[in-house]
Amino acid sequence: MFLGINIGNSFTSIGLFKTTPEIYKYMKIANKELWDIKTCLLEIVSPKEQVEAVMIASVVPQKNETFARIIEAVYGVVPFFIDPSLLNGAYPELGADRVANLIGGQKLFGLPVCVIDFGTATTIDVLIPNSQSPIPNPQPLSYGGGVILPGVSSGLKSLHQNTALLPNVDFSAEITQILGKSTHECIKAGAYWGEVYRIQGLINKIKETINPIFVCTGGMGEQFAKVLALKYEPLLTLYGLYFIWKHFKY
Repeated sequence: MFLGINIGNSFTSIGLFKTTPEIYKYMKIANKELWDIKTCLLEIVSPKEQVEAVMIASVVPQKNETFARIIEAVYGVVPFFIDPSLLNGAYPELGADRVANLIGGQKLFGLPVCVIDFGTATTIDVLIPNSQSPIPNPQPLSYGGGVILPGVSSGLKSLHQNTALLPNVDFSAEITQILGKSTHECIKAGAYWGEVYRIQGLINKIKETINPIFVCTGGMGEQFAKVLALKYEPLLTLYGLYFIWKHFKY
């Protein structure tokens, strides 16, 4: 069995795989509610079952040691934390979740691939075959570059915190009217249509130099995938971790 863990800024996801690239069990929990890591792990797989490997994509370094210690104590396995060195041309600070997303996107959908992750931040990353990269490296995959944007929820929260009169508004999907007729409606329309058109504009710009397969993931990925007519895979990061384990021989 293989255990993949994605430690994000807002949520932690845990996926258990058996012998095929299909998630057998899955859990997603808000980090503010993640008080007992051991209990969460035991809900996914007991120590009696043999866990062959554990791979983690983490963007919260202060949680890494705790997870590693508990996993080793429960399953007798030292987890592997992935990093950008898997991809030719990736910069050192590239988030582990973005690396896993690209590997998952490549294995599920092909190359070149562009992954748009709608999370706490909205990230856009491109993976290309190494033959298209000018950087010599034996790695078969090359990082084509990326974009980082404030996420929709982060933007709404910032708008409320940095203004005197604008309320805290939750994101709403599929707003039909672009012009609101109240403060709440105006904020919701701005968040929804603003994200749609900034992502569409970036997609169009990316297509000027490369024509990748576009894939959405993340908490709000499904809503935007529909309006942008893009592929959607909610568990792309966990699939990426599985494929890294299987194909990079860790």
